[in-house]
Amino acid sequence: FQVSSALRDNNVTLPAGLLFDGTQAVIAKTTHSLESLDDLRNLVVGANETGSVRLSEVAHVTFGSGRTSSISRTNGKPGLSVSVSKEPEANTVDVTTAVNDVLASLEGIPDDVDVIVVTDQGPEIQGQIDNLVREGTFGFLFAVSVVFAFMLTIRPTLVRGFFNTLRPTVVIGLSIPLSVFTGILLMYWQDMTLNFMTLGGLAISVGRVVDDSIVVLENVYRHIQGGRERWRAALEATREVGPAIFASTMTTVVVFVPLAFIQGLVGSFFLPFALTVSFALIASLLVALTAVPVLGADLPEGAGDEGDLPQQDTWLQRTYLTILKWALGHRVVTLVAAAVITVGSLGLMATIPINLFGGSGDRYLQIQLSLPPGSGVEQTVEAVTEIETRVGELSDVYTVSIGGGDFTGPGETGGPTGLQKASFFVRLSEDAPEGIAETLRDEFEKPGQTLRVSEISDGPPAGGVEIFVTGPNYNHISDVTEELAASISAIDGIVNLESNVAEARPEVAIEVDPEKAGSIGLTTRQVGLQISQYTIGQRVTSINVDGKAVDVVLTGDPRSTGSVDQLGSLVIVGPSGAALLGDLADTVLREGPVSISRTDGRRSASIIADIVSEDTQAVGVLVDEKIAALDLPPGVAVNSGGIFADIAEGFQAIFTAMAVGIILVYLVMVAALGSLRNPLVIILTLPLTLVGVMVALTVTDRALGLAAMMGVLLLIGIVVTNAIVLISFVEQQRARGLTVYDALISGARVRLRPILMTALTTSFALLPLAVETGGNGGLISAELATVVIGGLTSSTALTLLVLPIVYMLFNDSIPRLLNRLLRRGIPAPAEIPQPAVEE
Repeated sequence: FQVSSALRDNNVTLPAGLLFDGTQAVIAKTTHSLESLDDLRNLVVGANETGSVRLSEVAHVTFGSGRTSSISRTNGKPGLSVSVSKEPEANTVDVTTAVNDVLASLEGIPDDVDVIVVTDQGPEIQGQIDNLVREGTFGFLFAVSVVFAFMLTIRPTLVRGFFNTLRPTVVIGLSIPLSVFTGILLMYWQDMTLNFMTLGGLAISVGRVVDDSIVVLENVYRHIQGGRERWRAALEATREVGPAIFASTMTTVVVFVPLAFIQGLVGSFFLPFALTVSFALIASLLVALTAVPVLGADLPEGAGDEGDLPQQDTWLQRTYLTILKWALGHRVVTLVAAAVITVGSLGLMATIPINLFGGSGDRYLQIQLSLPPGSGVEQTVEAVTEIETRVGELSDVYTVSIGGGDFTGPGETGGPTGLQKASFFVRLSEDAPEGIAETLRDEFEKPGQTLRVSEISDGPPAGGVEIFVTGPNYNHISDVTEELAASISAIDGIVNLESNVAEARPEVAIEVDPEKAGSIGLTTRQVGLQISQYTIGQRVTSINVDGKAVDVVLTGDPRSTGSVDQLGSLVIVGPSGAALLGDLADTVLREGPVSISRTDGRRSASIIADIVSEDTQAVGVLVDEKIAALDLPPGVAVNSGGIFADIAEGFQAIFTAMAVGIILVYLVMVAALGSLRNPLVIILTLPLTLVGVMVALTVTDRALGLAAMMGVLLLIGIVVTNAIVLISFVEQQRARGLTVYDALISGARVRLRPILMTALTTSFALLPLAVETGGNGGLISAELATVVIGGLTSSTALTLLVLPIVYMLFNDSIPRLLNRLLRRGIPAPAEIPQPAVEE
């Protein structure tokens, strides 16, 4: 204590009564300037009647390296890591480019020093942007090609040459960039940024924004082909389908409204995507109602008389009408077949993996090495070097961090921690074999050494198994944890299982007797502080050497604390005297826990593990079965979390959004169609989309994750679009005096082409996204696009048959049946008893 205080302040006087080499001593005042080791050695730290005591007489004063608290290595060599983070509003690509420019311009770097970029998000983000732009461009070309093919082949007798066919195709082609760029302006208005979620939303929108324009243009084309004057045809055609496309667009937009009110991962992660799609759709509606009619008025004229629409059916219409008439005549058979197909498709769920998010893009390894508690840093470095040799064959860049922690500030104690642990971050090369994580686990598995090897990739957040065992009795907690860990480790797909119950290390336990410590004027904490200062050390001051501040660390002689017996010989000094540590406390060597954990105020233990199976949900089911099979002692509880809790929370949020979205879609259709019955007819056909969704995920071997569920949510809005276009025209035909059956036949014949065109253009526009496998932006778009293509395909095929049948049931068959029942229940007029009339 005397030396420590003297070093902290060169002008301090300590009271007498403290010990130096068994004699009474006091600290002399000094104003000596400390600028070298000699100044430090000559510092007077004590004085008595026989003379002064200098620091060099009671301590060894030497230069040395600080006590190692951590070791950082890069590519097998010592290194220092620097992390650069951008401001929230900064452009990531611009920041990383500027940082790389600075690194390239550095001068004066020694030849044996290399500057290595371990991770750089700039090129990754730029690559994602390039991928999505490329896929969106291909989607645009595919969509335009579908329109051109329809215009060229559906009505070959009315299309006058190649260039006449090209003109409506150009109109549709112009509507796509107009809609997308208008949507970007709306994004700018809301201060949104271009990232892989918003760009994915724009790429997805390419297939949907064309739908409104196709419906308007096809109707304009049909009116012009009927011989009507161009501008009149464009105006009347737009007015005819305007309410329908407004309703269909609004239904897709309102589907995403619940996401704005959902907290957690789903809301924060997918809301930018939903806003981007919504802005693009609103823009497409504006373009379809304004620019498309103006451009469409220049389409080639037909040969019919004004007011007469073409009546000649194409082969596709004739084929469809034949099938539709049969289905309307066999309504029960058709509905039963559709129901069986829909329910049967749900059986594919057993083969479809379920997870939160998948992985894609660059591959990385995360390796965590733990040696037995108490292992020296030399043993850790030796184990790390062995792994580095193997990792160097798989990667061009890798980093290793050994240990952690640092000395605390003056007046506090601290020390290096975790030097028996090391963490690797490895960026795998492109030719690294699959399953390398499992290979490394097998190669470096050794008794007493824990090795966690996880392969990760760019993408949304993922997780593993987390299980907490809590209770009042730690022995019961330990037994349950060990039993559960043993059973879970046998599950296929679970690796790197660890339990903190098994962690223990040898430690020196010093049990201070408070009464004995009080006899020399100290508390238990003060005794521990003196022991810590002597054995661990303390940063007490700093001196200036050649203009640089150098820390002065005061420690006891390590040779005097090499054993438990030597610790007992330490002199503990207090205001009322001094005593040996062995006289104040019992000192023993025993096993102790590395950490003590508590959950919700109760003692707990934890189990963590990684999941390598693609079907995360299936692993979760097996884990729950293992937990349910436990015979738990009284008061002990087991709670599972991690990725399973994230999946449950995410899917619950999506299901809530779907339920609310369907209600909002129904309300929008009620307002647009002016009916409570017809929106219900459309809603009842939504389950038909599940057929294509399940088949598409099964064929492509993709998982049902949050991205796929977002595709199902988007489908709710897209699928009702075609139904609204068909039902609204059928209602118009009925208003002109046609029967339900005739109105359905007429509406189906006229609306077949726009329905097929919108479905095919959307599907083909999303096709490049569905086959994309690189980049996490591609991951989100790929799963979502796959679901939309599959669901749209099945819903279009089945809706063209099932929707007219359901409409006929609700608007013809069921009302006639109810009328019959009501008539049977009402007595005939002759049988109605007449009331008595009083005279």
